[in-house]
Amino acid sequence: MDGRRRPGSGTPFDILLGVVGDAVRVLVVQVLLLGTLVVLDDAGQPVSLAGAKLRGLLAALALRPGQAVSAELLVEQFWGAEAKATATNSLQGLVSKLRRALPAGVLATRPPGYVLDIAVESVDANRFERLASEGRRALTGGDAATAAKLLREALELWRGSALAEFIYDEFAQGPKPYVSPS
Repeated sequence: MDGRRRPGSGTPFDILLGVVGDAVRVLVVQVLLLGTLVVLDDAGQPVSLAGAKLRGLLAALALRPGQAVSAELLVEQFWGAEAKATATNSLQGLVSKLRRALPAGVLATRPPGYVLDIAVESVDANRFERLASEGRRALTGGDAATAAKLLREALELWRGSALAEFIYDEFAQGPKPYVSPS
């Protein structure tokens, strides 16, 4: 071994790259859901997303990073169960706009719908869950200093209520994996 850290070795470097086993998925965007939606590109610059439905589409996909979300479900969530035939075309138009706003390859078409092809850790809510879980484990294991550090780091991710601008949207309803830290 030459002493260099390699992707997949369990280092913080892996978290930034989204390493899962031998597969490396480079994080090209960061999606911040713990407050008003913010999207950062691979250079850390904000991505401009105009329009409530466009922002909602990104947030709905970011709740399931790396997983295909069916077009049928998205139509139902954004246009209702009684959606007109034009709703599918409207969704396709939104997807096209979102693709233009995001770095190439981030939004993919994958049966049965669309996938935000980013690592789980690129969504702040998922980082919060991991840090909170590690903090609880450290506390249970008697390591209060590590627990405090991890839990403080988790709390610092919060910038307001989770999915704040989407509280009335169907995709943001129901059981949420996030609870307000206050």
